[in-house]
Amino acid sequence: MAVITRRCEISAPAEQVFVVLADPLRLMQLRSDWGEWALENIARSYPDPGSTYWLRSIKEEASSICGRVLEMQPNKKLVLEFSSGATSRTEWVLLPTRAGCLLLLEMQLDANSEQAMRGEEERAQSWLGAIKRYCELGHSGWEGALRWILDRHVLKLRAEQRRIIFLLLALQLITLLSFVAALLGIGLVSLVVSWFRA
Repeated sequence: MAVITRRCEISAPAEQVFVVLADPLRLMQLRSDWGEWALENIARSYPDPGSTYWLRSIKEEASSICGRVLEMQPNKKLVLEFSSGATSRTEWVLLPTRAGCLLLLEMQLDANSEQAMRGEEERAQSWLGAIKRYCELGHSGWEGALRWILDRHVLKLRAEQRRIIFLLLALQLITLLSFVAALLGIGLVSLVVSWFRA
């Protein structure tokens, strides 16, 4: 079995980070491959040990993965096991720090190739970064508004849909800046022309 270990400093209390880890929908939405899987049948007792949920592949008709909680210590540790023929395990550990907490991720995978392993390592790093950015958002002011937009609209979208929206927003910003630059240029030219006429 291959093991991936990653760590991430988060400027948020462990309690706030654990809420994200203990929410299977939010946790999956923060993955870069969100949209390839649909979350189903979340046990009412989740995240108690033994509780389960199912991930159904959107692309493959018969592919499903069962996620089961092996261990849970509130605000400290969450261990999940995933099985669909092969078994993998994901362990999250939260350690308090002065600035917030340290999030440790250990994934034990049945990786059948070096390329598949590299892909999983990149996904794990991306996942931690997304969790960090999400957890560090505040609940008031502009950060609260951004969190509301993320929760209500953005995180529900698949990763490629998010990229398209961000690209369109960037293009709109470039258009706006170009328009402002053109207005400033026209105003400056008018000012120079009127100065020479006087």
